[in-house]
Amino acid sequence: MRRNWTRLVRVAAGGQTACGQASDVMALDDVCRHESVSAIVDRSAIRFPLVPHRHPRYPQELNLGIALPSFMAAGAELKTQPYRDLVAARKACRRCAGLCNPADVDNGSLDSDHVGPWCRWQGNLDAPLMVVGQDWGDTRYLRKHGGVEGAGNPTNITLVKLLGTIGIEIGHPGDLWGQDIVFFTNAILCLKEGGLQGVVQAEWFTNCRPFLRAQIEIVRPAVVVGLGQRAYESVMAAFGFKARPFAAAVEDPIGQLLPTGGRLFAVYHCGARILNTHRPLERQIEDWGRIGRVLQAGR
Repeated sequence: MRRNWTRLVRVAAGGQTACGQASDVMALDDVCRHESVSAIVDRSAIRFPLVPHRHPRYPQELNLGIALPSFMAAGAELKTQPYRDLVAARKACRRCAGLCNPADVDNGSLDSDHVGPWCRWQGNLDAPLMVVGQDWGDTRYLRKHGGVEGAGNPTNITLVKLLGTIGIEIGHPGDLWGQDIVFFTNAILCLKEGGLQGVVQAEWFTNCRPFLRAQIEIVRPAVVVGLGQRAYESVMAAFGFKARPFAAAVEDPIGQLLPTGGRLFAVYHCGARILNTHRPLERQIEDWGRIGRVLQAGR
């Protein structure tokens, strides 16, 4: 029987969250400490039959002589309950000192039934492509935009353009079209303080890795994109791989094969600072072109 996340949360009265609010829930049990989130989510509810290694989502040159899970067989409806369980676990988690769970901001009024705020814009559980960012933002940003992604964010505008260059047209946050086309998430799901450029701690990535891996295992996209070095390294670590030098990973034309059958690609962050100092837009378009060719070859 599939285990329910709510049974895995240990209650301890008198806790204190990073938001400065008292909390009576401290998720320090199997969810975050001893067991992988991936191990707790019982795959009996989701069955991915194996198919021959010449899978339709992969080009001939990616023929590895192994069976890959069928992306087509598992519709989003089979992923809904495991995803709900994962969201419940995220709402219960208080592992990271210095972070605020969205469930604790303004008594949860700005939280949602998504694993993170970015998914409220793009949260397609059957998406062929998943983008993993470093972290979403801070509590001030959440309050300012009512718990959703804000319109006019320069990074999001550039990301929409980059996706468009590989034939994936999505709308901007708040548009009446182009929502839930792909899946956006973050390596750190809870909220920091100190603005969008605030410092992030290494242990936050470590603590959130089980959640990251579980999302990839539930969605099972053909391609996972690590948006920036720390996002890329988090995905690699979540699956027990040693990260390559970031520049080499970005140049890799076929990416890293993941146990889910998808492939991980690294790209530079598309914020203004990186665009102006490390990777201009023209080069980033080339980087995304490699991803587009893999996706196109697999259609």
